[in-house]
Amino acid sequence: MKRMIRRERITLFLKNPLTHKVFLFVVVIIILNLLYPARRQGVPVLKEGDIATNDYIAPYTFAIRKSKVELENERRRAMESIAPILRVDEDAAGECLQRLALFFQNYEGVDSLTRMTIGANKRYFKRLAEKIIMQIMEKGVVDDLHSIEFGSKREIVVKRKDSEETKTDILDVESAIMFTKEKGMELLGGDEEKVRALVEIIRHSIRPNLIYMKEITEEKRHLAAEAAKLTKGVVLKGEMIARAHDPITKEAIEKLSSLAIETGGKKVNTEIFGRNLLFVLCVLVFLVLLYFVKRRILFDTRKLLLIAIVWLLIIFVSSVVARSGFSPYVIPVAMGSVLVTILISGGPAIAAVVPLSFLLAMFIGLGRIGALFTLPVGVLSIFVASKVKKFSDFSKAIPLLAIISIIITFIFELYKRMDYGTIVTSLGFSALGGIGSGVLALGLLPLFERAFGITTDLTLVELTDLNRPLLTALSIQAPGTYNHSILIASMVESAASSVFANSLLARAGAYYHDIGKLKNPIYFIENQKETENPHDTLRPKISASILRMHVKDGVERAKRERLPSEIIDIIKEHHGKTLMESLYYKAKEEDQDVNQEDFRYEGPSPHTKEAALVMLADAVEASVRSLEKPTSIRIKEQIEKIIHKRMDEDELDNVDLTMQDLKKIKDAFYPILIGVFHPRVAYSDDNAKR
Repeated sequence: MKRMIRRERITLFLKNPLTHKVFLFVVVIIILNLLYPARRQGVPVLKEGDIATNDYIAPYTFAIRKSKVELENERRRAMESIAPILRVDEDAAGECLQRLALFFQNYEGVDSLTRMTIGANKRYFKRLAEKIIMQIMEKGVVDDLHSIEFGSKREIVVKRKDSEETKTDILDVESAIMFTKEKGMELLGGDEEKVRALVEIIRHSIRPNLIYMKEITEEKRHLAAEAAKLTKGVVLKGEMIARAHDPITKEAIEKLSSLAIETGGKKVNTEIFGRNLLFVLCVLVFLVLLYFVKRRILFDTRKLLLIAIVWLLIIFVSSVVARSGFSPYVIPVAMGSVLVTILISGGPAIAAVVPLSFLLAMFIGLGRIGALFTLPVGVLSIFVASKVKKFSDFSKAIPLLAIISIIITFIFELYKRMDYGTIVTSLGFSALGGIGSGVLALGLLPLFERAFGITTDLTLVELTDLNRPLLTALSIQAPGTYNHSILIASMVESAASSVFANSLLARAGAYYHDIGKLKNPIYFIENQKETENPHDTLRPKISASILRMHVKDGVERAKRERLPSEIIDIIKEHHGKTLMESLYYKAKEEDQDVNQEDFRYEGPSPHTKEAALVMLADAVEASVRSLEKPTSIRIKEQIEKIIHKRMDEDELDNVDLTMQDLKKIKDAFYPILIGVFHPRVAYSDDNAKR
């Protein structure tokens, strides 16, 4: 039981929106730390030959560190100074003499001529071989000289039981044979047969007496490398490192680099702590600004995540730029302003841009006045983005973003008193940054819309183009439905602004709310023209199911056409759970026990103002169209009747509409309907009467 309660508490904690926001906050801070470029604090980054802008004086005593190349060379030399270590096999000489004695017993492995040569001077050859074997053992023999890693000098350290010595000339088996040949030629008067016999004797008798201790040698070399000093001198406190207006020398670079490492080591903990406090402060500034400009977004985790991703994308680019040493003016600062403005609105964009400007100043190292560049670029880009109403407007917005970046960069560079060559280069980079911002925003916008389920005004404008294939198909295959949808669009657009609804979304929803009728257009009275009504031959329940299906068919068609979820919701909700009264009462005449639910739309009821407007306009228009003599009074009464009926049916319970809003909706519907259905003067065929 306790385990179940604990599991439920954990589940509730994980589902809590506040938990999601705290988690997002922590993740943003962590990613900012990961992206933050490593930078030596308080020490300028200079190159040899640069002109010092001011005096550089040692703030405290510090050691001059060796460069990476110097340290590697010194460690290599230290390792090479260690000679390879070999151990003497004390039993080897005795074994060689035993092998020699065994050879003289049977002469195994030699030809007959060699046997005869040795046999003629057996005692002499034996004494000579013993003498040479001892000389070879004294020099030392290894199995293979090439397997030994010699140092800078061709020396080895030979270790015995209680002593060691350094040698420069040791032999391997092959060089021992050569040594024997040389000795033989010297001692045997150049007699090649005797020398050959001596070589065969030695070849069958000797074996290595030195064993290479590779692991011990490598360990000693590693210790020697580790013992190399990291520093090569000391700079005293107050010592002049470089004078103002003098070229920076290699020695000064070494000292300044050492100072940078020393300073970074001393300040690393406080710097990280201070940096994170600034990150937290920037996020808090964003949240406070958001509270004043559009506080309901504080409760929308999805939109907070969107803004966080836009932030981190721009900061990621700035981090790459900072690490590569590229111009900071190429950073797409305006991209964030454009995306947030179009996807959400201008207020949250301003709230996001202000702290982002200070974060970018930290990341790209523009100094204390860095925000003077990023902040105005971001804010002015919001104004440009607010004028973008359709995707084609980007053709004007992108050059404007480039111009804004160029102007602000020019002012910023003049303030820094840069030379004209630097200014021109910076202007080129800023133009690239402005254009890149617009292009990236244009490319990322559809991805963000789909990923976060946001439908922007740009998409809605595109959807309300009457030349779109779906609307063209509706006008051809179901012209009555098409004209009905156009009229509904006019009604909802007129009413939307008065009740603070999205007029573009309402109009787009009205255009597409009846696309399900494309499947069976003839079953809907507005498309029947002068043909017979097929419902006259159908049972009411079947007719109701056909009419009800146009909602499902519309939802399926909308999904196939990849219409935004907001429009799909309007299609789904535009009839709510209302009753098809004429069919229901017709069925009741046949059977008093008919189930009312069989004649209701499946819903759900509207949950947005836009869906509610489409529902009311759809019902009102159909009702007014059915009036035999639609006078202005009757039209007004019918509007009142239908709207009050939907209220009484609880269809508007999930929508934030007040009685005042409903009055505004009635007032907006009336002039449009009276303009369409007003009484007309009858024209006579008699010219005289005319």
